[in-house]
Amino acid sequence: MASDFEILFDAGSASIQAGDFAEAKAYFEEAAAIDPAHAPTKALLEKLEQLVPSSDPIDDDDDDILGADGPLFSLDGATATQPAAAKAATARPVAAETERVKEDMLWSDLPKNAPSSSLAPGATVAVVGGDTPIGRKMLSALAAGTSSTPLVGVPLGPSYTAEAAKVFASAEAIVLVSASAGGKGGVEPPAMKALLDAVATSLNGGGLKRMVLLSSVGVDRTDKLPFNMANVFGQLDKVRAMEQEVLLRATGMAASFSIVRVGKLNDDANVPCQLASGDAFQGETGAVAVSSLLVQSLSRPEVVNKTFSAGGPPKASDAFAGWDDEFTKLVGPEVFRQAFRSTISQESALGWLRQWTRGLLAPGSGLTTPIEVVDVPDGVLLRFLKKDGSGYADFDKPETTDDKWAQAKGQSESPPTGDGGLLLLAEAQAGKAESARVRVRRAEMGDGAVSKPMSEAAVLEKLGRDLGLLDKARGR
Repeated sequence: MASDFEILFDAGSASIQAGDFAEAKAYFEEAAAIDPAHAPTKALLEKLEQLVPSSDPIDDDDDDILGADGPLFSLDGATATQPAAAKAATARPVAAETERVKEDMLWSDLPKNAPSSSLAPGATVAVVGGDTPIGRKMLSALAAGTSSTPLVGVPLGPSYTAEAAKVFASAEAIVLVSASAGGKGGVEPPAMKALLDAVATSLNGGGLKRMVLLSSVGVDRTDKLPFNMANVFGQLDKVRAMEQEVLLRATGMAASFSIVRVGKLNDDANVPCQLASGDAFQGETGAVAVSSLLVQSLSRPEVVNKTFSAGGPPKASDAFAGWDDEFTKLVGPEVFRQAFRSTISQESALGWLRQWTRGLLAPGSGLTTPIEVVDVPDGVLLRFLKKDGSGYADFDKPETTDDKWAQAKGQSESPPTGDGGLLLLAEAQAGKAESARVRVRRAEMGDGAVSKPMSEAAVLEKLGRDLGLLDKARGR
């Protein structure tokens, strides 16, 4: 079981990756109180002091639960008994939601005020660790023009040199290959600070737009096998500290960052890879696919200010359909996808999905979290609600006479507001006109929104189960 210090350090790391530096500082201050001598914690607090003058209180209102008495929705219309105190929001007409639903549902979750990911044609890309096998493959891919924009790759060694400083002064993008991911010739943790100091000094307010770090999977799973064995001497802790250093420096230089985590690289040129947000996968990954991924990451808006993993080979049930399809997993991010085995059109799947989601509003659904449901193009938005901006209402509190009078008059103390949600999409599968899939990603996760892991897990478990039942029934 993880110690209190590890829990606080991991929470601080997650807050940094989410861009919430005030929350991160609060976590690391608590961790430092437990272990004042921990060097990575002290170093991170020094960086955060420059970005956050004072700590803000941490507010975690994810206390919502799903009733344990049955499915959210069933194909035969049967529902379990809902707790007597539970309530559900009613769906609003689609027209009334036009202004509230984000117009561009595809890229609506890009960080606010994020730097542009676009590089100019002919821009210089400094590849630090360019003599590693993966660095050479990436440079070859850049030279072959596999990027959507012609770019010039410049190989650099893994430590600071005067030559590197000159290249940094004109580079629009920097790719850092860590030794943990790229092997000999990659950047070691002790060298990272001097390299990034050189970047900051060389720029002088220059044109750096992108910073990409090739890192290792497992840095967020050091309490689990096999990564706890790989972290006996703190190797993965040092890699995680490198990631956080890159993130903080990129933010300070007004550049966007991408942290790409991979496992051991192999030379199988025919193995594609999957993508997933955060720290996922284990085992080997194809180096050719990763080199292509790094080139793609220089210009893809989906990876702006994101930490994600690459692994493979893909599952047979979710075959590689190209980079466009893989990068969609990082928007939100994606938390569920399931393809129909039976023949079903996208239109039919969409109708079923909208009906299923509205089943969560019915009494007896078992969902105690207040929600509202809004139709959007190709799907439906399930929006979690909070009241008075302070979290969920207490549904077990007895209603007073004033409460009942306000409800009878159609009044409330304050209208419920959104607190993040899930975007459920019905999509046609590539190359399969009569075969659809359902995909779910987080949505409306703006400032102040808190992810709801318990509610999400319960909804997605039921969705997967009911989709399976529907698929089975249609395949008879």
